[in-house]
Amino acid sequence: MEKQMKAAAPPNPDNFTSTGQNETSITLQWNEVNDNDVRSSGVNITAVTAPPNPDNFTSTGQDETSITLQWYEVNDNVSFILQYDDTEINITAPDGDGGVTHTVSSLTAATKYTFTLFSVFEDVRSSGVSITAVTAPPNTRSFRSTGQNETSITLQWNEVNDNISFILQYDDTEINITYSKHSGVNITAVNAPPNTDNFTSMGQNETSITLQWNEVNYNITLILQHNDTDINITAPDGDGGVTHTVSSLTAATKYTFTLFSVFEDVRSSGVNISAVTAPPNPDNFTSTGQNETSITLQWNEVNDNVSFILH
Repeated sequence: MEKQMKAAAPPNPDNFTSTGQNETSITLQWNEVNDNDVRSSGVNITAVTAPPNPDNFTSTGQDETSITLQWYEVNDNVSFILQYDDTEINITAPDGDGGVTHTVSSLTAATKYTFTLFSVFEDVRSSGVSITAVTAPPNTRSFRSTGQNETSITLQWNEVNDNISFILQYDDTEINITYSKHSGVNITAVNAPPNTDNFTSMGQNETSITLQWNEVNYNITLILQHNDTDINITAPDGDGGVTHTVSSLTAATKYTFTLFSVFEDVRSSGVNISAVTAPPNPDNFTSTGQNETSITLQWNEVNDNVSFILH
């Protein structure tokens, strides 16, 4: 009687390793043994999936030499690697949920940087998220006034570099400036015009108020402001007073008027006056009785702020 021999177990596969992963999968690799279907004793390895990328990776501020970055924490077991140029910075997430803030310093002014942020778990990186941010340019040098006349001021400063434009701010005005030469920049700015003289109310009725003021000069226009309304007024030719009637007003109402002189879109500081419209006449003014020495008169009240004069 022949004795049946039991098949020997095959050897375990060689080089069983993890060769890669992403957030939801792990790739494994090993060497093939042979075509036998009998199980070996088995070999074990440990592998991890990649962590998710951080959310809301943004630049929240900058100055000439630093950029501040912010993102949301992934979880307590995940740290971060911030990469820019040829530099890698290891960052440990703070305790607790919420945003992570990191300021990258010792940067160059007026320079664009690309930052890539990786989440890291057990030395495995996420795929990474990238943003671009710039440092602030340096201030201009030698900013000075080089001349002026009655209506203009000339300013000069040294350029910063070829990629820098400028914003000149004065009063409530901003001027965007680009340049085309390398020896500095010149611009001409205008002074604010003087306020008008003798701004007064010279008459009114129930629905209008007439205003008057002295003209400044031929190049000055005017803006009359009341409530939320701006009225553009062109000064007449010749010297002297300017008269303007504001109509469609409400009877028995106090108005504040502000008058600006305007030159090249630059306003003066403005002058203010208050004036009132006339009240309406009382209704139903009648005689209701008399005797030898008196007459009784009657009328309807207008409103609480109106008194009366009887002639």
